[in-house]
Amino acid sequence: MSPAKRTGKSSGKAPSTTPPVSPSSMSPTDLRVLAQALSDQVQTLTAELQTAQDAQNQAASLHTTQLQTLRAQIHDQAMEIKGWEHRAASRSQDLRLLLADQAVEIRDLTGRLDRASRQRDVM
Repeated sequence: MSPAKRTGKSSGKAPSTTPPVSPSSMSPTDLRVLAQALSDQVQTLTAELQTAQDAQNQAASLHTTQLQTLRAQIHDQAMEIKGWEHRAASRSQDLRLLLADQAVEIRDLTGRLDRASRQRDVM
């Protein structure tokens, strides 16, 4: 590819009225047309870049918000589970105490039954 062709196509599409020639052989009017076309392309690409960056920033912001929401939900669920664990441990302790009380009561009743049985046998 010759330098003249690379120059004519370096930034995308050259205006259809401008032949792919070296800028030094172009008329001032053609150079102005080419410069305006290049300027328009730069503005278009800059706007597209800004739009893409805005979309990326918006997506990042949404992602951050979603992560914060998920973290809060996970924290809430963890606290709820801790509450269940605490209630279960408390209930377990209550049941152990009740079981111990019932064991004492069973021993007392068994002792009374044994004494009553011995007294009956003595009579």
